[in-house]
Amino acid sequence: MIALPVSSHVGSTTSRQEAVLLGLAFAGSLVIHTPVSLLQPLLPHLFQNLTPLHISVMNSLRAVVFLCVTLALLVIIGKPLIDFFRQQSGRIPFVKLWQRTVIVMAIVAVLIVPSQLGIMGVGYAAFSVEPFSSTDHSYQLYQRLMMPALAYFLQFKDAVMFHLFSLVITGVCIFGIQLFFETRKSPLSLLEIVSLSTVCVVATQLQSPGYPESLVIVSALVVVTIPLNSFARIAVAIFALFVHESSVLLFGAIALLYFTKEEKQLYVAAVFLYALCWITSFGFDIEQLVAVRNVGGMGGIEWLLAHPLREVLGIVISYKVLWIILIIVIKHFPAELKSFLVLLLPGIIATAIAVDTTRLLALSFLPFLFAMEYSKRYNLLSSSRCVLLHILNIIIPSVYVGLNSGIVFFDGVYQLLYQGFFFK
Repeated sequence: MIALPVSSHVGSTTSRQEAVLLGLAFAGSLVIHTPVSLLQPLLPHLFQNLTPLHISVMNSLRAVVFLCVTLALLVIIGKPLIDFFRQQSGRIPFVKLWQRTVIVMAIVAVLIVPSQLGIMGVGYAAFSVEPFSSTDHSYQLYQRLMMPALAYFLQFKDAVMFHLFSLVITGVCIFGIQLFFETRKSPLSLLEIVSLSTVCVVATQLQSPGYPESLVIVSALVVVTIPLNSFARIAVAIFALFVHESSVLLFGAIALLYFTKEEKQLYVAAVFLYALCWITSFGFDIEQLVAVRNVGGMGGIEWLLAHPLREVLGIVISYKVLWIILIIVIKHFPAELKSFLVLLLPGIIATAIAVDTTRLLALSFLPFLFAMEYSKRYNLLSSSRCVLLHILNIIIPSVYVGLNSGIVFFDGVYQLLYQGFFFK
């Protein structure tokens, strides 16, 4: 099985640490799922006598609790991160990786110009101004509180600043991908980094800035790159849960393959607390909980059955030529097929639930990183073929495919090439 980095202080979590993690999971889940705008229709008799001052106090209390939860999680995660960067400061060229990150961002931003926030990115940006008192008519944004709340706490709280905040996270994602290969002694060339940045895991962050899945990707990169003890590993998973509910799919796959029995039990308990708060916030009306996520009056499965070819196209175009590398690696290492399939499932399942095929396929990014690392480590491709594949991967346009929208091009060179080819 593909190995993850292991901390020299793995051990098992103590009863006190388990209580802390579950306490943070419950407190954070409770804050996320108790906005006044959601509770008012559920508990009209309780809220009809509340004054604006009472509501303001409630929202302020929620903000304080969530800030404490966030800081606690970051402290737990931060210690092994700081230890890692200190220990590797003379071995890994961190400054060079950041410099390359800026260069890659500049190159890819020409291919896909991140000119404006995505559709829901606009909503998240508006939410970041007052994340604990905003009214969420979609009944979805409130549940993905972590990224707007971080923007609020760090003062990236309007459309322009939130856009910038989103691009900073994209840069961290590119840095994290490079670090993944560096820690495995298979450093990427500039061509390879640019190539990887044109597939959905990065490209969709430039096509539609502002979506929180980018922070879920960064969280997963931390787990598969940095040696973490059990305490920190579960803290990262809980942090990702507060970023976006879809993280359950990605971290569920990671947990299935790599977590110890104790870690799996802790993570399942945290997800249970989150799900309990979620269902309770809808008055245990599962039908309504599902209905608010429908698009155009249809659920994800209905869209999939109506447009199966869009699903296939979205899956293929999401990782373009990297599919070839994945197939080559599986051919040479058939024993890894199970691991690769498990890690592919998060994105595939997500696209059957929602309509954003290309964007949600980013949740399946790990097998492609592992496959590329295997290919480099075992020299499965000659240098010339590797260069050719990555050039081809860059040339093939990175398009967005949605079950409801079909193929969509965004501003940039890819769009100009498309228009020049088809509309001469």
